[in-house]
Amino acid sequence: MTPMDRFDVAIAGSGPAGCAAALALLGGGATALKVALIHRPPDPERYRIGESATPSVSSLLERLGLPGDLRPLGHLPCHGNRAVWGGGAVTEQDYLVHAQGHGWHLDRAAFDRWLLDQARMRGAVAIEGGVTEVGSLPDGGWGLRLEGGRVLAATGLIDATGRGSALATRLGAQRRRIDTLTALAQIHPAPDGHPLTHLSLIESHPLGWWYAAAIPGKRLLTAFMSDADLIHTHQLSHPENLAVLIDETEELRRMLPSDRGCAGEAVLAYPAHSGFADRVSGPGWIALGDAAIGMDPLTSSGINVALTDGIAGAQAMRQWLEGSDAGLRDHAQRLNGAVGRYLHERSHYYQQERRWAGEPFWTRRGISFAG
Repeated sequence: MTPMDRFDVAIAGSGPAGCAAALALLGGGATALKVALIHRPPDPERYRIGESATPSVSSLLERLGLPGDLRPLGHLPCHGNRAVWGGGAVTEQDYLVHAQGHGWHLDRAAFDRWLLDQARMRGAVAIEGGVTEVGSLPDGGWGLRLEGGRVLAATGLIDATGRGSALATRLGAQRRRIDTLTALAQIHPAPDGHPLTHLSLIESHPLGWWYAAAIPGKRLLTAFMSDADLIHTHQLSHPENLAVLIDETEELRRMLPSDRGCAGEAVLAYPAHSGFADRVSGPGWIALGDAAIGMDPLTSSGINVALTDGIAGAQAMRQWLEGSDAGLRDHAQRLNGAVGRYLHERSHYYQQERRWAGEPFWTRRGISFAG
């Protein structure tokens, strides 16, 4: 490999974790850094699932030197969560009593574009393409070959490629998958004043669980979460079959018009499985966000976790560039402990819903008649 362009840090992946790492690296420190942000252009045929970010997202953005108020960018305040979980009654968690205020319903595609633009404005060099080859260089650092043949060199690498852990697995890590959870997403119209304009909804079902929230543009996102084999067996990727599941809910069916025409709405599948890389750092490299630990959407706000990880990962990488591997070692120890805590938290959330004991989706998550 003969590198042509040299960077202090090359970041693969331009989602929230990758962009947060770039912004943090470029926003502080005594030495100006040259940062490459390698990204794939979005697929125009696949929308990004909207997301409800918890209130701490605003303070995380402010730590990166960005505005915490996202209303001027078109995102919607989220004042809490509504749930039908563990029983037929509807419960609500109100963010108005949260010390950091409300959360947000995000247009994920617009949010991700904005973060990438902010990283560019701060000095990141955005390069389109995927990484096809990674190798160490004789004089130290890393060489990367991209799709199309472009070759880069970098002193440090950050893997923010999502659940595939594209860089970490090329550097010897193995990905451990815990389940096959998959999100089946649909977009519905949401008129002004819709009940979920400023709330999100979670509702359990024998085959999995539903998530719903309004997203900017007078739209409502619904996503059914189930295991890949159950989706295949029940042919849930067909809109008319998902419509039947909506009709079986207590609360969600009231959120959608009776003439919603679900049979005509496209269903897109997205990976939502739990999993982790068995190595999340090494000399000169670090994995962040879903590339380190992919979490069940039930347990966390992926945006908040990604931003937090990006900020911490940038600090660890800057320490490496300054001659210390302490930050990279601390990251590995922190993430190793986080896996156990996450699995405990995941079990806790699912244990709260026992109405569907005996159903395959729920028995796989430790729910039984015996409790």
